This record gives sequence, structure tokens and C-alpha cells, in this order.
Amino acid sequence: MRLIKLEQLTDEMVLARTLYDGRGMLILPAGAELNAHKDQLLKFNIHYLYVEDTISKGIAMSNLFSEETKLETHETIQKHKRMYQPVDDYKKKTFFDIPYVKLAKKIAEDIYRQPQKDAYIDISELVVNQIYEFDHNLNVGIMSAVMGRVYGMNNDNIYHLCIGGFLHDIGLLALPKAVMEKFGSTTMELSDLDIYRQYPMIGYDMIKHNQAIGLISKSAVLQHKEHYDGSGFPFHKKEDEITLPAKIVAVANTFEKLLFGRDPEFGPMKIYEIIKYILQKAGTLFDPDVVAKFIRHLVIFPNGTVVNLNNGNMGIVVRQNPGKISRPIVRLIDDDFCDNFIELDLKDIADLQIEDVDVEQLR
Repeated sequence: MRLIKLEQLTDEMVLARTLYDGRGMLILPAGAELNAHKDQLLKFNIHYLYVEDTISKGIAMSNLFSEETKLETHETIQKHKRMYQPVDDYKKKTFFDIPYVKLAKKIAEDIYRQPQKDAYIDISELVVNQIYEFDHNLNVGIMSAVMGRVYGMNNDNIYHLCIGGFLHDIGLLALPKAVMEKFGSTTMELSDLDIYRQYPMIGYDMIKHNQAIGLISKSAVLQHKEHYDGSGFPFHKKEDEITLPAKIVAVANTFEKLLFGRDPEFGPMKIYEIIKYILQKAGTLFDPDVVAKFIRHLVIFPNGTVVNLNNGNMGIVVRQNPGKISRPIVRLIDDDFCDNFIELDLKDIADLQIEDVDVEQLR
């Protein structure tokens, strides 16, 4: 099994997982031939799907989330285009849509069921819809929740950490449009930057009186732009003055933006470049322990991912090597590919490594 983009469909591929629409109605059953249904899938706004084909035979994909949670995520995405809405006066209303509270509970329950040692951030489980305000916050919430499990948090605290990830950028809603349009550009002035740096405090002000949002969530919103060395904002907190939830959301936020090319300060980055950057910033921007645990529990080459090796060969990831995130077991792909698979365990071959992967195929 592997995850592909709809335009990658070939005649031999069949559907690996049953597809449902946002109401839970069947679209196509597992095992269905797909080419004849391409137009139908587009009508349902389905651009990525799990398939079985020759090169992915016998490969098992990640199951971090239950089918029920996946269905609810899809339904929520279809019905609600934004997690929260821009408003003129943020002090007059509550912005967080109720469906996302329910979704966060399901995400937390699924993650808490994972053994602590087996809690992994699998980037194939993340969502991309090209709507920054939606999928960025959802992904940060998911990754933060997994990190909560890594740190041994209980189900309730994982839920509140997930909510903190969902809400971390909420203060941006209240910033002037003119400032947001300049962000990351050469036209941004120091006065604009000063306004921008108020957004964590503004976000906290939006939610501080909401009793349904816990202190874990609120601290993540308020402090996720603080830096470990005290160079962040809004209060220049450092080290243990920053809460663990905020430290977790800070790493998840940066990783997600770099992975999907959302940060205007950086160009497109390969996965190993992102990891190198985050490791380099441990002790300055980020808490070293959070970085170490994040990287240790990150699946950067999910099962079913097609990769390029540094010897010029192409392969597909078959299984993971726990603790060796960059050294999975890879099945070679060539023009004479058949059932006689050649599989290589990269942890045993020092000079062979994965050189590149197309992040888009993971979506």
C-alpha cells in the first residue's frame, strides 16, 4: 500500500482503503479499480488516496488514527473551511469552531492509545489543503499532541495541548491586514514588526476568559514565539520560564511551516535540511530536550514513500527502523521490477542513504 496523488494513477492500481464522503456515505470500496472513477473522485475533492500496486505489495501504512477519526477529519475539512474566522473586534466574540473541539478529543484519544515508546510523528498523517489558516493549525495540533504522548501526558492534557496547537496563531486574526500583507517582505518596517510581535498576547487575550480552554492551551498560545535563549517575544522568556506546551508547539510550528514551504524567510527545503536547521537551533530558539525527542519520534520517510538513493537508484520505503529515522528498509524499484523484491536495510549500509523525496507525494 502507498499514498499517491490522483494524477499518478495507473491502470494496475486498485483502491487500498474504502473511501467515504463527508456524510459517511460510501464512495468506493477497497479493491475498486480507480482509473474509471477519476472524475468521480475529483467531484468529491479527493486528490490523494491509498492504493495497492506492484511496487507497494505488502507494505503496511501508519495507523495513528482510527478510521472514525479520519472520517471526522475529512468531514470537518469539507464543512468548515477555516478553524476560526477573522473579525473586526476580537474582544466581542468567541472564534474557535466547536467541530474542532470534538476533533481534538478524537485525535487525543487515538494518540493516547499508542504506547508511549511507539508514539511517532508520521508526516504522511498530516493534512494539506493549501489553506494556511486551516491545515497549518491542524497539523501543529496533531504533532504537538503526539509530543504530549512522548512526554507521558495523560489523555486530557494531550487534548489541551492539541487545542493549543490548533489555536497558536489565533492572534494573527486581529492584526491589520496591511501588516500581514508585508510579513516576510522587504517592505516590512520596524513599526510593522513591532505590531506583528503583539499577536501572541492578542491571541491570549482572545481566549483567557474561556473556561473551556485550559491553561496548557493558553500557555502555548501566549509563549510559542518565545525562544530558549530569551531572544523571542512577546516577553523574552527563556529556558524554564517557558512552559513545556509552548516549547513543543514552537518546534511543531517551525517544522510544519518549513515542511510545506510556508515560511517566507526560507525557500523550499528538503527534509534533511529542515531537520538540520532545527537541530542547529536547539539551545537558542528551541529547548534541546524537546528537539531531541521530536527528531527521535519523527517518521520522515513514511512507509510507501518513493525515495531517491544517493547511488542513483529509486526505492520505496517498506518498514521503519525505530530510533533510526533516516535509515529505513527500502525496496529497490527498476524497469525490471517483479515479485522478486530486493530490499535493503539502510542502517546496515553506511554509504547508502536517501538523498531526496518529493514532499507532495506524502500528501
